[in-house]
Amino acid sequence: MVQPHETEEYEEAMRRRIFSLTKRNKPISCVTVWSDICGYGQVLDKLKWNLDDIQQDNYIILLHKFIELNIHSAIPIPGLLCEKFLILNDGLARTCDISENLKIVDLSLPFVIYIRNLFFAYYNSKKLCEEYGLGLRTIFAGGERMQYFSELITGNSFLVYDKGCQRKEAQEFLKTNILYNPSEFQINTAFSKSYLIDRIGSKEGFLPNCCYVERSFWEKCNHLFNLSVEVENNCIRLFHHKKEVIRLDIQKVHCLDVLGLTVIVDQISGIKLSLPTDNEEIYTRF
Repeated sequence: MVQPHETEEYEEAMRRRIFSLTKRNKPISCVTVWSDICGYGQVLDKLKWNLDDIQQDNYIILLHKFIELNIHSAIPIPGLLCEKFLILNDGLARTCDISENLKIVDLSLPFVIYIRNLFFAYYNSKKLCEEYGLGLRTIFAGGERMQYFSELITGNSFLVYDKGCQRKEAQEFLKTNILYNPSEFQINTAFSKSYLIDRIGSKEGFLPNCCYVERSFWEKCNHLFNLSVEVENNCIRLFHHKKEVIRLDIQKVHCLDVLGLTVIVDQISGIKLSLPTDNEEIYTRF
């Protein structure tokens, strides 16, 4: 008979427990982007929170297109640069670890393209939402994350069974996961900051159809291999091999307190690209 404590799942759970109790969990630097569709709550109110009516009015199609658009803008480089996505109703978080490998391996150009894609994902998502009469607010932030618990718990943690058991119910229960707990979001200060800034909303000047970057985002990106960032009064400049490749125009600067943490957030009004992969400079106004 197979006991729960004999499974790999149990071993992982115990390892996470020991690391947490002995304070050995490792913080990992990361950047996160949170995008929230503005006005979706009004849609819920108008349609009396009836999901089928919301679907018939094409707002589920909007969510599908919104998620699809963002996921297809990712640039995965296994082991070095790989985003993870978390969907929360009409919002989407995307986070990427800033690993030590990025400081010793020249992935600066893919990382610049990754940053470019983040801003164009915002721009294209905003246009998509406008087609449905809604808006979008996107917040970039930098911080750390830490895994302190298992990512999943299945029937293996509960069921005592014979390896030769062929019962369909038992086999299905063994495969059933009852916990959705991705390591990248278990505790993620970049995600927390971006989400809390979004919650502050319009009453503090964080308007729909705008893109904002909390400055610790650039602190995490700065000084990666052959990449540097300069924040000036009216723009943010990214350099690849000392050549400017991205310039972001700042429309407004916000300084605010987020749960005791003073943060500076720039509202971005446009992006200028001068990438080596492009034949000409490109400017897009947000």
